[in-house]
Amino acid sequence: MFKKLLLMKFMPVKADAGLLLMRAILAVSLFVKHGIEKIFGFQASIAHLAASGHYVRLIGPGPSLFCATVADGLLTVLLLLGLGTRWSAFLIFINLSTAWVVVGMPYAGHQVTGTAGEMIFAYIAGILGLALMGGGKYSIDALLDK
Repeated sequence: MFKKLLLMKFMPVKADAGLLLMRAILAVSLFVKHGIEKIFGFQASIAHLAASGHYVRLIGPGPSLFCATVADGLLTVLLLLGLGTRWSAFLIFINLSTAWVVVGMPYAGHQVTGTAGEMIFAYIAGILGLALMGGGKYSIDALLDK
């Protein structure tokens, strides 16, 4: 009885439903919080990045913001739909990892105050899971695979 309760054997395992839920939560939250602001406030975001110094110095604030806008704007929509899920998640993972290294890691005075650094890390974990697992059967990828 305890083992059944501990392992939640009373609930069926629905991995594909879990992947759909992960895709929806991660994609919608990234798009609403970061994608919309980058798409509709691109010029203001460039000025903000240039002033703060939080950008990849090798390529500058414009190209850095363009890459982040593609990841947070376009790729999150593809992730939600489950179209090119593993590639979308992998590229979002690269963008988030860059943000973590450039802005979130506590080194040389570059530490985000509050919980922003922790949120980036939580997003990275979820997105990496989707990059490894794919979109599941409730995705456009699954329809294309048939």
